Amino acid sequence: MCVTKLLKELIHNELWGEQLSFSSIDKKDFSDLQNIANMQTVNGLVYSSLINNNVKLPQQEALVAFGSLENTKKTNLLLNKNLIILTELLEKHNIKFFVVKGQTIANSYPRPLHRVGGDIDFYCFAEDLERLLNILHKELNVEPKRDESEQHYTFLFNKTLFELHFTLYKFANTENQRYFDNLINFEPLSYTFIDNKKIPTLNPTLNLAYTFLHLFHHLIELGVGLRQFCDVAILCHIAAMAEQEGDRKNCIDKVKLIEILTRLDFLKAFTAIGTVLVDEIGLLETEFPYTLTKKDYKRKKYILNVVYKRGNFGKYGRTTKVRSGIKYYIEQTNIKLSHYYHLFNLSRKENIALITKEIPKKILQAIKR
Repeated sequence: MCVTKLLKELIHNELWGEQLSFSSIDKKDFSDLQNIANMQTVNGLVYSSLINNNVKLPQQEALVAFGSLENTKKTNLLLNKNLIILTELLEKHNIKFFVVKGQTIANSYPRPLHRVGGDIDFYCFAEDLERLLNILHKELNVEPKRDESEQHYTFLFNKTLFELHFTLYKFANTENQRYFDNLINFEPLSYTFIDNKKIPTLNPTLNLAYTFLHLFHHLIELGVGLRQFCDVAILCHIAAMAEQEGDRKNCIDKVKLIEILTRLDFLKAFTAIGTVLVDEIGLLETEFPYTLTKKDYKRKKYILNVVYKRGNFGKYGRTTKVRSGIKYYIEQTNIKLSHYYHLFNLSRKENIALITKEIPKKILQAIKR
C-alpha cells in the first residue's frame, strides 16, 4: 500500500472510526509514514490510530510512535494549562476577547490531546487592546511584539507562543475587510469547556467560515497541511451531529454561512475545499454544509498536489532553506503566483486585490531588505 493510502486510512480511523485494512507496518513503510505525517502535522492522529488498533510495528518504530504521541499529549496539556491561565487573567480584568483555532478545535476531536498543537491564537476587541498590552507586561512579564503582518502581536509565556490578534483576518480587499470586521464585532460568541474552564470562541457558523478562510489563505500563499483540513472537517461534523440531535446552539446556520462566503466571494473556494474534506479526510458528503457538484471537483487534484508537496504552512518543497534574503522572496513570490494562477477563480474578488496591491507591496519590502 502506498504511503498516502496508509495515511488516509489512519486519519479516517482516528477521526471517524473506519476499519483499517492492515494489521502491521514494516520498517520502510513506517519511515515513509513518519515523514509524511510530520510534514502534514497529523503525526499525533497517525500514531494514535496505530497504537489504539494494536497495529504491529518493529520494536524501534513502536517506541518512536509511543514517544511521539506522549510528547504530543504533554504539549497539549501545557497548552491547555496556559490557555486557562490567560483566560482567567483576561476575565479578572474584564477584557473582551475570544480564542480561535488550536485547542478550541482540538476539543472537538475524538481524542483532543492527540491533535498536534501549536500556538494559542486569541482576539482582543479594539476598546481593550492597549489596556491588555499593559496587563500582559505587568502580570505575565512579557513584551508583546507587533508582527509585520499587521494582524497580531506575539509573545512567549511558559514555553507557549501566543498570538494576540487585533485583526482576526487580513483581507486585501477593503470591502471584504470592513464586512468581516463587522461580523467579528457584532456576531454573538460561543463557548467551549477545556478542563472544566469556559473558553469564549466564535459561534459555530462564523468559526467554520474563519477556520476555512485561514486554511485557504495559507493554501493559496505557500501551502498548507492536512491538519487544517482535519480541523475544518471536524467543525462540519460536530455541527451536523448537533443538527441531528436538535442542538440549535451548536448548529451551523447554513443560510448565514453561504451569505458570508458569497459576500466575501469565497463560496467556490469553500466547495473546492469541501471536495478534499470528503475524498481525502473522509467527511460524509451529507455533513458538508453545501451540496457539492461535479464542477466543484475541478481543482481538487491541484489542491492535493500543493498539500502533499508543500506540507504544513508551505515549509516543504522549497530550494531555499533560510526564510530570508532575496532568493527566498523570489522563490516565495513564484510559488504564490503559481497558486494564484491555478486557484484564482475560486476567490476572484480577494485575489484581484492581492495581486494588484499586496504582492507588489511585499516584493518592494523584500527588495528594500
